[in-house]
Amino acid sequence: MKKLIIKNLTKIFYPIVKICIKEEIQLNNLIEVLKQLYVDVSIKETLSDKKITDSRISLITGVHRKDVKKIRVKETKFEVTPPINPLKSRIISMWIGDNRFSKSDGTPKALKKNGINSFETLTNLLTQDIPSKTILDEFKDRQIVILNNEDNSISLNLDKMVLNNEPELNFNFLGDNVSDHINTIHNNIYNKNNKLVEKAVFFKNISVSSIDRIESKSIKMSTKLLSDINRLAHELPEKDEEVSRFRLGVYFYRDDYDKK
Repeated sequence: MKKLIIKNLTKIFYPIVKICIKEEIQLNNLIEVLKQLYVDVSIKETLSDKKITDSRISLITGVHRKDVKKIRVKETKFEVTPPINPLKSRIISMWIGDNRFSKSDGTPKALKKNGINSFETLTNLLTQDIPSKTILDEFKDRQIVILNNEDNSISLNLDKMVLNNEPELNFNFLGDNVSDHINTIHNNIYNKNNKLVEKAVFFKNISVSSIDRIESKSIKMSTKLLSDINRLAHELPEKDEEVSRFRLGVYFYRDDYDKK
């Protein structure tokens, strides 16, 4: 089983190492991160109800006892906490999902700057600290919105929602999306009672023109799916007897892009 796991970990690490090399993150940096994670995870997940000693952690993780002691003295821990949506994402989510700001099919309405159910209303529901005009200026600079000069309305730029060219945001998505995807697989391997959905469609030896058509169709279908789920989440009660979080993700990969 260990050989099988390591074989598949190689597939996971390969694109991560590609990113690290491009971003000039060397092996020693990753080794230090992994050491700290091994110590932190062993304490939280394995030894949480047992006596915790440096020797016990070293035995379980393979991290040298001196390094374990150094890490624990420094109290360097990686808190794997649920990600908090940045304000921009929350505004877009409500714009698409709340029926005050979107149509019945999930299409975002063109909003007036001020007044009832306006852009100002939308932003004020989520923050009182940043003026609506400041947010609008930022959205315009990043081409998240389109300003209609005829009626002075503001429309959400849906094309911008599909393709994101902001490296910093994409790296945050890398952490949030990939970790939850792997947590889903972890759950399905070790939790026999409660399985989570994790499915994919895979084809090889298919023409590039066919993939173009499939990708276009996938974008349309997945955008509708995510819009529908977003709307449902906004319509349902925010709080019940207990609260949790969820993430539904969609990706489309084609290796001919990687070869260019």
